[in-house]
Amino acid sequence: MKTLELDGKRVKLQIWETSGDERFREITEGYYRAAQGIILFYNINEKESFEAIPKWYCAAVERVHPRVIPFVLVGTRTRVNPDTYPSVTPAQAQQLAADLQIPWFEVNTQTGENVHEPFTTLVRACLQQAEERAAAAAAVGAGSPSRGTGGCRLM
Repeated sequence: MKTLELDGKRVKLQIWETSGDERFREITEGYYRAAQGIILFYNINEKESFEAIPKWYCAAVERVHPRVIPFVLVGTRTRVNPDTYPSVTPAQAQQLAADLQIPWFEVNTQTGENVHEPFTTLVRACLQQAEERAAAAAAVGAGSPSRGTGGCRLM
């Protein structure tokens, strides 16, 4: 549990990390049902983790349907060595983020560079969405936006 002060509001974050491991697939179902936002992480030095992002994105979209929740894409750099050439370029990541229509960040977990930005971006999107839902509910009595049929297709 982490508490964050953002734009004059106190927000409690509950963060669940499954490492993208298939053995956690069953327990992630419950996480999806309760999620108000999702951060999709990949390691910029491991192309396979990046290539799995569309699968994880689609799985999340289908499991949270009919709710619409914000997503953020984050590339993690774990090596400080500037000579280490990443397997995933920023241009590739930016293109995927554009395709998914979600924000993208690259962070360095060893130096702490840019680590807070994905979380604050996601929390702001969640707060904005909550305000929009409240306004819509007040205007029409109830209801929430939907993603259509819940299907996900990425080309």
